[in-house]
Amino acid sequence: MSKDYEEMNQCEKKSLIEASKNSLKNVFNHMTTDDWDSFFQSVKNTDMLNAMILLLDAKHEIMRVQCSFKNHYIDSSDMHRFLIYGEEIVPLNYDNVLAIFPSDRFEYLYKGEDITDSFVTCIDMLGVDSYLGKILYAGIINEESPNEGFADLNNTELINETEVYMIDEQSAIWKRYFAESYRLFESEQYKLAFLHSFIGFESLIEYLNEILYNVYLNEQNEIVRNMFEYYNTELWTPINLIEKNILISQAYQRLKHLEDENRKLIKDKLSTIFRYVNDLENNQAEKKINDFLFFEKLRNVLAHGDSLERDDLKEDRLYQKYYDKMSNTLDFELVYIDFFNHIGTMIKELIN
Repeated sequence: MSKDYEEMNQCEKKSLIEASKNSLKNVFNHMTTDDWDSFFQSVKNTDMLNAMILLLDAKHEIMRVQCSFKNHYIDSSDMHRFLIYGEEIVPLNYDNVLAIFPSDRFEYLYKGEDITDSFVTCIDMLGVDSYLGKILYAGIINEESPNEGFADLNNTELINETEVYMIDEQSAIWKRYFAESYRLFESEQYKLAFLHSFIGFESLIEYLNEILYNVYLNEQNEIVRNMFEYYNTELWTPINLIEKNILISQAYQRLKHLEDENRKLIKDKLSTIFRYVNDLENNQAEKKINDFLFFEKLRNVLAHGDSLERDDLKEDRLYQKYYDKMSNTLDFELVYIDFFNHIGTMIKELIN
């Protein structure tokens, strides 16, 4: 940034820092001090579901999912005994889904009445695809019960009560990427989970940058309104007023810097966010982003199919932290978990 500007006075700087922090706090106002403690403890315990629930402010719901099924006779001596089996995708908008947890118990209904105990020998959950929201199941059903009579298989329903954790449909896009990354993580697709989490992180940086831009824009607009309301028309023309009082100000220069989209995401945009919000010098901000530069480099290696044995990766201390000697490669489950520990630390430092 050019140094051809007038430094902000302490009052203006303090006001902008306060406005910036308050605007960022509003994004995470659902997080109390206890929630942040719980978040970091959850990450430490590798309980990423609870960490994500807290960070994304996910809501818990119970859905009654009607499960279709096919059937086959399994007993030639009993024409009313069937093997049933099927798969169902829990009907949700998965852009907003963090996690689903189908119940191990199914309800078997006949004309709306629960007849599970009398007509079901067993129904088992065979598998859950957390990413796609698909569940697979099979069991043995009877159409006749000694005590309850006959229940036509064609007139029955199979219901599963499924727990769902959802983010709000109006949530920012970074939350959706983080939620999707967790579903991949839960499916043990750790490399993909990290890649999607990094996309979410990039989106989060852009989101925070936009917040700061609006803070500085509102401040500049307020200054312009006040100046044009009270300026001396004998001493100033509107153009001179803007040139001498707005365009050379440090706050305006910062506004133009935040407006520039052609900046490196972490090395410039994230560094700038730290500098403006926490009033840091360049070298202090660089220390804050150093680990994120490693994650960025790792993302690029994965995205381009390069070798994880590159020297510029191996020389980083985080590489040694994540390196698994047993598998002779990086532990991307650990990479994912620690990445969110860094993200949480970043957010907490910015809002406090």
